[in-house]
Amino acid sequence: MEEEVPGPMLFNTAEIVDAVQRIDEITEEYKDKYDKFYDKYCGWEHGDSTKKVVDVVFADDIK
Repeated sequence: MEEEVPGPMLFNTAEIVDAVQRIDEITEEYKDKYDKFYDKYCGWEHGDSTKKVVDVVFADDIK
């Protein structure tokens, strides 16, 4: 997990506050990791996943 998460691993409130305060720096620092993560896990998403699930689950109810 540590190798693939697209951002810093944060373990306490102080780390979260620091990351939020430096969000622009964090975004730039992790841009390549974010892009790789997106391509691997989100690249096929087209914004219609819920519709596809509803169509399959309720297909018999619709007919």
